[in-house]
Amino acid sequence: MVPKVNSGANVYGVLQYNRIKVEAGEGRILYMQGIPECSDGRFSIEECAEAFGYYTALNPRVRKPVVHFSLNPSPEDRLSEAQLTRLAAEFMERMGYGRQPYVVFLHEDIARRHMHVVSVRVDEQGRKIDHNNELRRAMAVCRELEHEYGLHVPEDGGVQTEPEELHRVDYLRSDLKHQLRNVVMTLKQQYGFQSLAEFNTLLERYGLAAEEIRGDVQGRPYWGFVYHVLDDDGQRTGAAVKASRLGDFFGWKALEEKFDASKQRLRQHPETLDRTRREIDRARSGSRNRKEFTAELRKNGIDAVFRENDAGRIYGVTFIDRTTHQVFNGSRLGKEYAADAFEAWFNGREQESSTPIQEELRPLAPLEPPQPGLSSVEEFEEYIETHYVSMPDVIGELMEYKPEKEWETAPEYRLFPRRKKRRRKIRKRI
Repeated sequence: MVPKVNSGANVYGVLQYNRIKVEAGEGRILYMQGIPECSDGRFSIEECAEAFGYYTALNPRVRKPVVHFSLNPSPEDRLSEAQLTRLAAEFMERMGYGRQPYVVFLHEDIARRHMHVVSVRVDEQGRKIDHNNELRRAMAVCRELEHEYGLHVPEDGGVQTEPEELHRVDYLRSDLKHQLRNVVMTLKQQYGFQSLAEFNTLLERYGLAAEEIRGDVQGRPYWGFVYHVLDDDGQRTGAAVKASRLGDFFGWKALEEKFDASKQRLRQHPETLDRTRREIDRARSGSRNRKEFTAELRKNGIDAVFRENDAGRIYGVTFIDRTTHQVFNGSRLGKEYAADAFEAWFNGREQESSTPIQEELRPLAPLEPPQPGLSSVEEFEEYIETHYVSMPDVIGELMEYKPEKEWETAPEYRLFPRRKKRRRKIRKRI
């Protein structure tokens, strides 16, 4: 069973997300604790928010009092609703939320049924429930429940892979805001990134782009954060959606907090960077061109996204590591992983492949020895002395050679008379 953990300050956003699933027939409520049921049996956001609000009001200093757990059993575990409810209750008890108000939703929008549990981090005494290492503790609790109930253990150790329910955003559908929330919320939960550019590289895969807007109108400064929907060609389509309409979790402030959390996590786990560098080096050493390089990286769980200008020059590269769930601009990994390094490498390889191969140098045929028709040793020695330089004579000339100054042997030197060196007179001291 794979857990996911998310927290925030806006309870309406997470409840609205689950209500849409319920009204669309893709989910239903399994269990509610500490929340009064409506007389007509329907799910009421107002009733839930009021129940949660009573607890959060006891400690207004808690900045993110709302917690949202997602519990994903293996598709091979055929569990009944009663078993799922018991698993959720056991999970909340061991995580320290056993006496808190919470609601359990069952989602069936994909083949893998999973649960979403919403609660608050302030207890009835106004004390904040410990949330340190909450994801790590959640994974440990899931391992305990799998062992006790005989459930399948995920092969990846409990790290959630690319979500099945995440699809490209369609601007023409009526639930645009719901699509935006689903994509942004899932990617922020799944991946670590440290800049808006890295976040946009993720969003573009699902037809979205985020933009920070600053300007001045009639002398008054304004600031905003919006999301754009992209068409198949990567161009913006339709009107931008303000982040404020989606909730605080989707705004710039929450995004900056995500940047800081990702930086801190990498400082604590530097081996994450080393793993990505190691795979890039391995793919680069075994590839001859860009196509082979990206294909080799993809086999090892890394997507390379290159950005080019109109002239085809690479000016940016981003790596999405789907194993460690981290996004890195190439320059963040080091100078040798930046865009300029890959531009030089790819162009160098292309030039090598386009350069015509020179003809192989062949050795010259050996000279045929003369055939003077000599009949004796004396005639042979006379022939050598006449036609060839004697080796002892050559050596002797080299040994007798005395180098002169080059300017003294030049023809121009003879045009000028040689000046005599003036002798210095030594004066006697009196």
